[in-house]
Amino acid sequence: MRQQEVAYKEATGQSLTSIPTFIARGIIALNPQIRALISHMEKMHSVVVDGKDPGLGERIGLSRRACVGGEMLTLKAWAGRNQGQGKRDQGWNQVSIWKLLTGKQ
Repeated sequence: MRQQEVAYKEATGQSLTSIPTFIARGIIALNPQIRALISHMEKMHSVVVDGKDPGLGERIGLSRRACVGGEMLTLKAWAGRNQGQGKRDQGWNQVSIWKLLTGKQ
């Protein structure tokens, strides 16, 4: 995570947005879908890092071919490209803390 924060700050001059840890922990504790998502992401990370996925290279190649312009961007390149595109309208993603807490998101 630290590498992502550094790359984003270098590209945009701003810190990554985040929420306080106690709120995040509360949402995770109350929402079983988020717990399942985090568990799945942790398992997939372990599989990739430990080299237990023999088809990973092929899928990365397919992903690269599917990308617009044929290139996958690093976080730094993406953040730099998207910097200064203006503020989003309130409710642009239809996510709310209440929906996250109740598992309706």
